Amino acid sequence: MRKNSNTSPELIALTGKTKKEIISILGNKYSENPEGSMIYATRIFFTTKKMFISFNDHDIVEIVYTE
Repeated sequence: MRKNSNTSPELIALTGKTKKEIISILGNKYSENPEGSMIYATRIFFTTKKMFISFNDHDIVEIVYTE
C-alpha cells in the first residue's frame, strides 16, 4: 500500500483529536478495519480516495494517511 504524505494542513489538524471529534468533523459514514482504524472513502468521478485514521491506546488520533 502506498502512503501519501500526511503533511497537508487538513490531515495535521486531525492529529490529536478523539474519535468523537473525528466523527463530528467528517461524519459517521466510515468503516473500521480489524485494527480499529477508521476508513473514510470519497468518490471523485471514477477514482476513490481513502483516508485512514489510526488511534493510540487512549483513543486519540495518532496517524492519518491517504491512499
